[in-house]
Amino acid sequence: MNMSAIVLNTDTLPLPIRERLQSHKVSMQERDGGIILLPLREGSGLRGIASQSNLTTDKFRAYKREDKELDK
Repeated sequence: MNMSAIVLNTDTLPLPIRERLQSHKVSMQERDGGIILLPLREGSGLRGIASQSNLTTDKFRAYKREDKELDK
């Protein structure tokens, strides 16, 4: 029986497991009678060349406001 994925904070996991994960959250899924933990990356939501960027929505909006001011 498969269950839907559950998102867990890695702080709730035992230390030996937590030390191996490079993420603060994991997706826990049951498959074939076992449990799989998949690290979740918390990104900016951007895609393509910006996917590895630390650009936030607030920063983007600030840049757009600055551009508008410079265009005036």
